[in-house]
Amino acid sequence: MQRWNLQRFIGLVVIAICATAGGLIWLSVSDERLRVMPPEEGVLFDTWHFLFNRHMPPADQLLLAVAAILVIAAAIIFVEWRVAARDHRSGDEQRTPLSPRVVMAATRGVYHGPVTITVLVPAHNEEASLPHTLRSLMAQSHPPERIIVVADNCTDGTVRVAREAGVEVFETVDNDKKKAGGLNQVLKVVLPGQGENDCLMIMDADTALDDGFLAAAVRRFTEDRALMAVGGLFYGEEGHGWLGQCQRNEYIRYSRDLRRRRGQVFVLTGTASIFRPRGLRTVAQARGSRIPGVHGDVYDTLALTEDNELTIALKSLGALMISPSACTVVTELMPTWKTLWNQRLRWQRGALENIGAYSITPRPSATGPSRSASATASSPSSGTSWPWWC
Repeated sequence: MQRWNLQRFIGLVVIAICATAGGLIWLSVSDERLRVMPPEEGVLFDTWHFLFNRHMPPADQLLLAVAAILVIAAAIIFVEWRVAARDHRSGDEQRTPLSPRVVMAATRGVYHGPVTITVLVPAHNEEASLPHTLRSLMAQSHPPERIIVVADNCTDGTVRVAREAGVEVFETVDNDKKKAGGLNQVLKVVLPGQGENDCLMIMDADTALDDGFLAAAVRRFTEDRALMAVGGLFYGEEGHGWLGQCQRNEYIRYSRDLRRRRGQVFVLTGTASIFRPRGLRTVAQARGSRIPGVHGDVYDTLALTEDNELTIALKSLGALMISPSACTVVTELMPTWKTLWNQRLRWQRGALENIGAYSITPRPSATGPSRSASATASSPSSGTSWPWWC
């Protein structure tokens, strides 16, 4: 009842904003005194000519500007709510097979056992950071049932360190698709044996979980069987001087934004995210038809930022996902300007490629165009229609 009242209150606020904005616009445009002050011309350094106005805009123009801002704000609020609510309420199993309504109907009346966690830790020459990561996993108040280190073309002591810690090791074979390719290999072995509540966690080898991460995630999955993924809020490690502090501040701002959005996910970060098997299987089945990629692969190996692409893929299929404030991790920071530049350039390029591959249309067709393994990310004008913002 409390949540329903909150939603009704938000709706009334939006209606009030629209009504106020409409009234201000009507008053502004109906006032005959509406006028534009002619600008004056100036010269800077005897070279550049420019126009300026020394007079403050009249009150009616200010009212018109405020009204326009309110209309835009109300429109953004309405569109965001509408897009988020549409997929969650969708009962179309063909277009949104992971929407809560579809998942709840498919799992109603069946007990699939307690929620378990299997952790996959992709590692490429992570001998130095891997022990700290594994210790943070084993020290959880709700420890994982299984830990698998995915050793990808390692030339150092990563495999030895993992075995000494007592965890399983999966060594990739002839993988030339980097992290996404290695995860695809291990998922094709592990995923078929996972039950409905046997969740899979993907965690970087340079990340440490805060105590209580897995307990909070398990509680969320237990309370909501329609939930497909839980992402983490990440914080930067200590050190690296002023540059490190700037990165920590950035991560804190991101976490605050997510809290304001009540955990609504921007991206399921690769540092630590947990997925229900149904979500990953559905993505693999939809690759090459409803969403980009090779059929049968969970991760699109052509995507530069595989975690962002997987987030978009899940959302395109209607999946419900959150980043709870209790699920926090500490991740590695970039120690130099050069490494930071390379990291952010990769993130931005990857995001643009994802947008190009998915475009901005509201919904893919059930039998949309596919993308072969050798194709590049299609542009919005190429005819490929994939949703990316919902």
